[in-house]
Amino acid sequence: MNCDAALNCQQRFEGGSIYAPNAGTAVLVAGQFRTYDYYVNQLGWPLADSTCDSGSVCSQTFERGLIYIRGTEPPAVTFGDVYAYYAARTSTLGLPYGVPGCSDRGCSQLFERGKVYSSPRLGTFTMTGAINAFYHDTAQAGLGWPTSEEQCGLAGGGCVQHLEAGRAYWAPVVGPSTIGGGILSAWSSSGAERGALGYPISQEFCHLGLCYQRFQSGAYLVWSPGAGTQLTAGAIGAKFERYATYLGGPMTSQETCGLRSGGCVQQFARGRMYWAPGVGAWPIRGGMETQWRSAGAENGYLGYPTSAEYCRPDGTGCVQYFQRGQLVWGTGLGIEGGYAP
Repeated sequence: MNCDAALNCQQRFEGGSIYAPNAGTAVLVAGQFRTYDYYVNQLGWPLADSTCDSGSVCSQTFERGLIYIRGTEPPAVTFGDVYAYYAARTSTLGLPYGVPGCSDRGCSQLFERGKVYSSPRLGTFTMTGAINAFYHDTAQAGLGWPTSEEQCGLAGGGCVQHLEAGRAYWAPVVGPSTIGGGILSAWSSSGAERGALGYPISQEFCHLGLCYQRFQSGAYLVWSPGAGTQLTAGAIGAKFERYATYLGGPMTSQETCGLRSGGCVQQFARGRMYWAPGVGAWPIRGGMETQWRSAGAENGYLGYPTSAEYCRPDGTGCVQYFQRGQLVWGTGLGIEGGYAP
């Protein structure tokens, strides 16, 4: 028998151990609950013998935690601040899985209906439901841990959960999404989910220094090093993702309209996108744009572009079509044999 200075005693047997607190009731820790030996410092002294319900779930309570056994599954252990939080929300979270995973940041643990994050700096919060599943399935850990509980009652029945570096959203019509950084700042300034853009409906995508995210209205917020976060919307915005690599990011959130036949244009880092009724939206840049402007641009004999620039894979020639003609660079070619950027 081993006893400490306070006369709390323990004695080991072949099938388990008996713990006898000073002037208290002796408690047996046996069977799979002997995993307690690995977590004695985190769990503290056992408070009662194990109990089992009709569903073959057994549990044992300790000073600072619990051990759960489900049939033949490995024991699940919860302790510390995660346990204190869980103890007040048992019916909401369900049973724990595994053990808390801890680092310098804090501890987290998966439960039947969510995951608990506990940080001395941020507090203790749960991620549940569609937001929890999306956050983990799409590897959004770069946005950090939750800094609030999920808050609902937003526009369209939506919910939000604040994260260290952004927010996670869910709404019935659009499903789950996350948003952060400069795109979050610009979206918030526009009224967030209650503004003209609505909820984000895609994840932020970054490539070659350009980051963008699509919203419920169909518009994009685009971040680039030279221009910050700008908006592209409407018919021009609808073509943005197709030509993002070709044109780069928008340099301004404003389209210039009132052009010939009611057309509009938006400036991008490497060119422009024009739109006109009956013509649609098409990009133009580089030498093609220079030649087109020298011919009077949309007011000249060529009119608006009616295609993107098509180039041979070997770079020997390009062609772009306009309302009343075409411009060709290098070896002449038609659309056949070329490729659309």
